[in-house]
Amino acid sequence: MRGTRAAWSGFLALGAAILTIFIGIFVIRAQTAVSLMTAAAASSLLLVLGGVPYRDIEAEMVHAMGRMMLPVIRLLAVGALIGVWMASGTVPYLIYLGMRLLKPAVFLPVVCLLCAVMSATAGTSWGTVATVGVACMSIAAGLGIPAPMAAGAVVCGAIFGDKVSPLSDSVALTAAAADAPLMGGIRHTLHSTGPAYLLSLVFFTLAGLHFGQGTVDDVIYRQLLSGLEAQFTFHPVLLLPPVLLFGLILLRCPAIPAFAAGIVSGGILAGILQGETASSVAAYLYDGYFTGSSDTLLAQMLNRGGLTSMLPTIALLLSACVFSAPIQCSGVVNWLLGTVKEHVRTGGALCNCVLLIHSALFSVTGSYYVSVPVVASMTRELFPAVGLDPKNLMRLLQDTGAGLSALVPWAATGVYITAMLGLKSTTDYFLWAPMPWLSILISVAMNCTGWGLPKLAHEIENTF
Repeated sequence: MRGTRAAWSGFLALGAAILTIFIGIFVIRAQTAVSLMTAAAASSLLLVLGGVPYRDIEAEMVHAMGRMMLPVIRLLAVGALIGVWMASGTVPYLIYLGMRLLKPAVFLPVVCLLCAVMSATAGTSWGTVATVGVACMSIAAGLGIPAPMAAGAVVCGAIFGDKVSPLSDSVALTAAAADAPLMGGIRHTLHSTGPAYLLSLVFFTLAGLHFGQGTVDDVIYRQLLSGLEAQFTFHPVLLLPPVLLFGLILLRCPAIPAFAAGIVSGGILAGILQGETASSVAAYLYDGYFTGSSDTLLAQMLNRGGLTSMLPTIALLLSACVFSAPIQCSGVVNWLLGTVKEHVRTGGALCNCVLLIHSALFSVTGSYYVSVPVVASMTRELFPAVGLDPKNLMRLLQDTGAGLSALVPWAATGVYITAMLGLKSTTDYFLWAPMPWLSILISVAMNCTGWGLPKLAHEIENTF
């Protein structure tokens, strides 16, 4: 700390920031980005009054934003990719194939798989819930399957796909914040998320056996299939762009060139199979795909993507950088680091400590755009000190960020999911959505046993 006055101003700044975010999000109902910027202003003012030079805060803002530039470029590429994959028919074809598989006895596991594919290919759990998830809830009602069970399958699939997709903004955010390689971090995240998802699929398969005598007879289901068939020319070659993209990524090609290959291949197929012109494809790259269909649900499913669709997310990322700067300059981070160093001696203990800290901060703010940058900045330097790879930090932030986002009732994602799926609270589907909380429990087990915790290639001497 910079002295007693600065110490007190640091803790006051942190308290004021948390209070401002809480009031902004839950009382005033302001956008998260606005609440973050307001909290940054309030905490910065208190720090300046406490003797912290404003230029230090400003410099930290610039530094934090510099770290986010690569994720911002990735997000823009993802927006363009989604727009052109919609126009080419690639994503609609994946949805179509998945929906054709829906049978009563396998409804729940197929919904979980379908939502995972949609979320992984589109890079958005929100978009999956609002489109395929809404359609599946309607079909479940026609089949007599309880809404909480259907919602649980939707949530497990959507969150799993979001956590392991290189197109996801939450993945890009946590990889950048943790200083971890994108694909290496995703592969390590599968150590906890993969078993949790497989156990959830087994659970849904067993639960689905109780509905084996039902029949698929839902107007919305048939309307969606016929609408997709009328809108697009389907052919197996439409699977080429995602195969190409994920193949390049598996071959360790950098993410942005891989996205570029996916965009180019999608654009070519849009012209060949869907009759799109170069001008229309360029428009989809910028503004996203627009069907022009009078079918509201079909339009909600397909009208998405484009560079402009990522601007709200980019605003959140940059606002989170602005918010984290005064917290970083307050001295509270150094105090917390000192406390952790004093009491944490092993890698497993550090990992569990991060799980606890991030769970607490996320539960207060309800947004991983706030919690991830703050917790990562506080704990990032501790992992090399115990010889652990930063991929461990990415896994911890993903499990307690993206995972808890669907379970905490007042979190932005939790509120969104319940509104889209027609439920009262996340507590309605909590027990029927085991993947998010199972991945946290598996993470705790990994931390306690030391199993699956990747070490640094050249371990740094323990400085604790």
